[in-house]
Amino acid sequence: MTSRFDLKPHIGAGHLRFGMTHAMVEELIGAASRKKKGFLGETIEYRRENGLLTTYGLNTNELVEVGFSRNILELEYEGIKLFTDPPRDVFSSLVNIDGSPYESVGFIVLLNLGMTLTGFHDDDIYQRAVTVFERGRWDDQLSDLKPFDLVNF
Repeated sequence: MTSRFDLKPHIGAGHLRFGMTHAMVEELIGAASRKKKGFLGETIEYRRENGLLTTYGLNTNELVEVGFSRNILELEYEGIKLFTDPPRDVFSSLVNIDGSPYESVGFIVLLNLGMTLTGFHDDDIYQRAVTVFERGRWDDQLSDLKPFDLVNF
């Protein structure tokens, strides 16, 4: 099973690519330990042994989002080690690279990078998580996003 994931904005993580089927993902990272329908009716698969979740589109049944908990230590973007580098440094670097961060219910949404972060900006190790998503995934929620206040960070 893959234990290292390099994040690719709007493309995927590691060998996982958006648009893959359940079977393709399972072949790469193993069977899900649990499946459920998410808030939007999408299928979410959990892999408890490593804190990874995969989300599949409602109408397409293709991979649209990959989530990582702090249990996945080898998670990187452009040399930034997301769960092992200092959290404030990780957060500042990603926000600066993205250039236009938003906030939504405790998550920082980086539309340009195709990522969400939580637990980094408020230094909550137990909530620390990262998701990567396909382009357009947040389009329906754009009006609900508020710009993240970098001045008071």
